Amino acid sequence: YRQALVAIGEAADDDNESDELVRLHATEALWEAFKKDVLDPIAFLDRVLLDRSQRLRLASVQTLRRIGTPATIPVLGKAALDKNQSETIRLKAIDAIGAVALSDIGEAGRSIAEANVRTARLLGIPSLVSPRALERHHQLQINYLAAVVQDADNSPTLMLQAIKSIGRVKDKFAIPVLRNIIENHQNQAVRQQAGRALSHVMARQYE
Repeated sequence: YRQALVAIGEAADDDNESDELVRLHATEALWEAFKKDVLDPIAFLDRVLLDRSQRLRLASVQTLRRIGTPATIPVLGKAALDKNQSETIRLKAIDAIGAVALSDIGEAGRSIAEANVRTARLLGIPSLVSPRALERHHQLQINYLAAVVQDADNSPTLMLQAIKSIGRVKDKFAIPVLRNIIENHQNQAVRQQAGRALSHVMARQYE
């Protein structure tokens, strides 16, 4: 598996492969490998976010969304906050953060984290996540999304999408964050969206 893993990763990396179509197919192959439990592709997809092609960077975010595990949150969060990325990619990353599975990670989640550690070791790079970090994935989701809203340099479109994603998380940790936005944010549309999101979050607490 080591040779296959390295070959796919190198084909997805524009430092090693100049043909954009080959890199795109390699990125798609990472999803297939994940479905078949051949490898954990998150470290590779993180690297694809540095690709010179926006098409490849967008494909990386879309693949991370399809994977949808808590281990994708740090990579998606980085993309959401990266002002060197286009607004389209950042919006997709923000949406994907809110779509990450909301249940407790349990044994399956810890297995994913361990697979990420093994993949990172094979690549000779630092692991993106640890099992302990995954236990706090709701808080991580909300922290990244709140950072988007609190940055006055971001567009209202990004802020509104971030609040929608916070509302989808529906975790109690979101309540003080949304209340702060309602009370202090300068943009009225953002405050109103936060109010709607808070209603959804509060309703979840009484289900």
